[in-house]
Amino acid sequence: MDLVDAQTPLLAVLLLLAGAAKFLGRGPAAGAVVLLPPRHRRLASLGLASSEIALGLALVFSGHLLVRTGVAAMLIVAAGVVGYLWRRRPEAGCGCFGDASGSPVGVRTFARTALIAVAALVALGGRGPAFEAPFSAVMLLEIVVLVALSPELDGVVRRIRGRSDVPCAYRWVPVADTVRVLRRSVQWRQSAQVRTAAEPLDVWRDLCWRIFTYPGRSEGRAVNVVFAVHLDGKRPEIRAVVVASAQDEVLQSL
Repeated sequence: MDLVDAQTPLLAVLLLLAGAAKFLGRGPAAGAVVLLPPRHRRLASLGLASSEIALGLALVFSGHLLVRTGVAAMLIVAAGVVGYLWRRRPEAGCGCFGDASGSPVGVRTFARTALIAVAALVALGGRGPAFEAPFSAVMLLEIVVLVALSPELDGVVRRIRGRSDVPCAYRWVPVADTVRVLRRSVQWRQSAQVRTAAEPLDVWRDLCWRIFTYPGRSEGRAVNVVFAVHLDGKRPEIRAVVVASAQDEVLQSL
């Protein structure tokens, strides 16, 4: 197989992985869906995941031009969206692979998305670079480039190398990792009767702390449930309070 033929299986695998990761994600929404109101984000993410899986399966079972055109259109739009996030909302993350893609959007993320969009255009049957290579060599080269451009793997590399010497206040910690810690905590379970939404209203970082604000109701009053998760240590400290939305009055500590 030549360069053109090598794109279809690669695109199919990427779409299936991206869709599955979004379905399995439990962290705060990332990527373009953060531009939507909080109550619509999860539904939009699931809709996007369904589209990716459907197109991925269509590529597996059919190489029809219509399918490849749909894939190319989706990935070109995705590249444009990631480019917008890179310039305007980098802190939102790209959300490309669900919870794993919560790191700020940078040049690597945009370059990867653009490269995948180019691969989709090549798969339409247009002329590629003026060389031919065995199918396995083309796939290997593209996979190596995509891995190098994937910030999602940075955490794996850090764990292999061991604990970072970067001070906690300056160390990058994926939001998805913090969410997993939070949702395993006693404070999270204790607040279950107060919280009214699965998605936070706001997420921000203050040095070694990541703060999450969730909407809630207590005794008929609108409240915010605020969690602070420390970003250092195997068993990080977690603090939580319930605050009256209107007066910013602390009603309860969890």
